[in-house]
Formats: sequence, C-alpha cells, structure tokens
Amino acid sequence: MKMNVKKILGSAAAIFISIPALFANNERGIDLYRAGLYEAAKYFFLEQTGQSPKSQAENYYYLGQVYKDLEKADSAAYYYAKAIEAEANYPFGYIGEGSLALMSGKMSEAEELFKKAEGMNKKDASVSVAIAEAYIEVKQYPKAQQSIEKAKKADKKYAGTFMAEGDLFKAKEENLGLAAGNYESALRLNKKEKSAYLKLEKLYEQENPKVALYYLDQMIANEPE
Repeated sequence: MKMNVKKILGSAAAIFISIPALFANNERGIDLYRAGLYEAAKYFFLEQTGQSPKSQAENYYYLGQVYKDLEKADSAAYYYAKAIEAEANYPFGYIGEGSLALMSGKMSEAEELFKKAEGMNKKDASVSVAIAEAYIEVKQYPKAQQSIEKAKKADKKYAGTFMAEGDLFKAKEENLGLAAGNYESALRLNKKEKSAYLKLEKLYEQENPKVALYYLDQMIANEPE
C-alpha cells in the first residue's frame, strides 16, 4: 500500500488557507511549511496583515525559509532582512542569514551571525535548534551536534531539541531507529508537535505503511480541526 501523503496534506492545506478565522497568528503557516507544502505556506504568510512587530518578524523569517527551500536564495535573503527590520531583537532573522552564508561556503560569516543570534537569548533552546538545523542542511554534522547540546543545556524538556537530533540521525543515515526514537521523545513532551508525526510517517512509509498511517491518525486525533 503506497500513500501519497503530500496529496492528502495538500487537501488539508486548501482548507487551512481558505478559512479566515485561522489567520489569527502564524501557526498554520508554520505547520504548512514544516509539512513541505511550500506554496501553500507562502500564500498563507503573504496574506497576513496587521501583525505585531514580533509576529511580523516571524512571518518574514518563515517566508525566508520557504523561499530558501524553493531554492530562491535572493528572495530568502530579502525576507530574512525584513525580519530583522521588523524586530531587531528577533534572533531568527540572523539565523536565516547565517544559513544562507553556510550554503555559500562562508563559514566565518555564518558563525558570526549565529553568535549574534545566540547572544540575544542564551536561554532559548529554539535558537540553538534553528542553528543546528542550518548546519544539518549543509551536512556540518559535528557543528549541528554542538548546537543541539547547547539546546539541551538551555531546556531539557524542549521538544524541538529532540526533533533536531532526530533530523541529524536521519540526515546521517546511520541509525534511523534513533531518529524515530527522538521524534517519539518529542511527542512525549508535546503531543501537538505535528511535524514529528509527519517525520515518523515518512520513516515508516515504505517499510511499514500501517505504522505510517497510525502516526497520521494520531496527529488527527490530537488536533481534529
């Protein structure tokens, strides 16, 4: 049994972006982005208006992320800069710029930008996690692990740290069981971590479709809307 999860999620995305009541914050757009539904996420974020400076900065950051994953680096750079312009103390705009520097082989520039972002809130594990994900993208795995360890020190119970470590194991392809275990740990900490269900589904999609469907069912059970 082969599933077209992107098609299933694409139908859900059409519902998400067609209901104005869901435009209260960036959460739905972030869900769409993390599900790999980049065009739907882009539409969502572009439609957002009247946000607070912090929410607007977050909006621009995720637009940058969308364009980066669509391999449109110039547009990504534009929106990362807009995130910084909207809220100078929002660290993720700098992380976005750092991720582009990494992709261009500018390691020193990237590390300076990451250092600046970390200095804004050393106790925020999500900052170190975002930096770890940037390193994973360019296969700088030891650097990614260092950032994950920083996240663990900042907050041992942050689900995103386990998501990043799962992504690291998955990227290295050394032990997919450890990847799955980390995603499971993320769900034990936060049952609404939808991207964990989706990543678990992807891990089991070919090997065990029944288990893959189980995770999709669990995601829906936890958030039926």
